Amino acid sequence: MKVVLEFTYDADIVSIPVENTADLKKLQNKFDKWIHSTDSNHPFWDYSSGSKVACYRGDAFVYWLNEFIFKESTEKAEFLESETNDYDKSLPSLWF
Repeated sequence: MKVVLEFTYDADIVSIPVENTADLKKLQNKFDKWIHSTDSNHPFWDYSSGSKVACYRGDAFVYWLNEFIFKESTEKAEFLESETNDYDKSLPSLWF
């Protein structure tokens, strides 16, 4: 299913192998806990401010889905489009 990941000024488009939109919010909640946990060793930390701050876009969500949710699956999440304002508004969306 195509999903819009909305950010402050634009959106990323991804494809996620889930069957219903209720599962999307659950996945987002798990991702949020992972991406912001200082115990997580992921490549989306930014240290430029002197602090450890999660800095991410849709690619981080796809990375997490494929590494932790769909790791054993033949179906994988895909990153389709970055920083767009031109997308189908009827697609399911998540706000980050």
